[in-house]
Amino acid sequence: MVAARGGATKWNLAHLPPGTSQLFTDKIAPLARIKAGRKEPWAGLSRDEVQEIVDEVLGKDEYEVKDGDVWSDLISYRLNDWRNLFAKQGINAVSQLVDDHQEILDSKQVIADTINTLLIIPEGEKAAPFQWQEYNDGVNKKGLFRSALILRVFALAHLINFDSPTDAIRKDKPIGALLLATQAVERALTFWKTGELVEDRSATGHFSADNYGDKRVHDRVSKMIILTRRATRFLSSVKALDDNDWEELISEATEYLPKVSKGKGRASTSSRPNSEVYEVEEDFVLKSD
Repeated sequence: MVAARGGATKWNLAHLPPGTSQLFTDKIAPLARIKAGRKEPWAGLSRDEVQEIVDEVLGKDEYEVKDGDVWSDLISYRLNDWRNLFAKQGINAVSQLVDDHQEILDSKQVIADTINTLLIIPEGEKAAPFQWQEYNDGVNKKGLFRSALILRVFALAHLINFDSPTDAIRKDKPIGALLLATQAVERALTFWKTGELVEDRSATGHFSADNYGDKRVHDRVSKMIILTRRATRFLSSVKALDDNDWEELISEATEYLPKVSKGKGRASTSSRPNSEVYEVEEDFVLKSD
């Protein structure tokens, strides 16, 4: 492969067939982000899924996609960039929240108290206040996954890939993208827990599958796979959103998109182990009160 890359460590646009690099940037990469956003969070695209995108843009059977080739790897790079954008927008959203309410959030302690109120899951609850559009002290909660923080990140990291935001829900719903937005906001809030922004730039603080994807550990005693559902804890709740929920969510998120110049556009899913899996937390579905 190194020889195919002309000695380069990684593939780049120059390695694509002549005349395809602009189409890759303008069409193929956004389509890849859209397709990944419809899968479970942190899932990549299979060779067949990449092939479908290349065929759609450049013509069926025009180019054959292989694992580890320029098409597969460049798309993998772009999906990493896409996920990093969620992390960046998460920090931007929380920082903007603090800036927009300086009259109220007028001290480090007040900021810390407010952030922790948004972040900490109250006793007996499944979700944190920041995940709701209206939390109301836990009474008559409304709008799960529709808080301003989540909608802003979802819009600026994902909806921007679509020519029209409503295209996001014409086919399969962007469940993975919405969950990535939720995780990115939670991560950003933890950086503000002291009342000021302190980013964790260590390897364990990176917004990655290693740190935020579901974690499976083989338990030698029970000889089972113990699953910690870091990414998919709210998957059933997202899947339970109906068409009306999605329409309202997209409409509200669209307000955070740039008004003039919107974005154009529009790794394989890890298979479950064959051995028995013990899920640390039972599945659940959250809905508005």
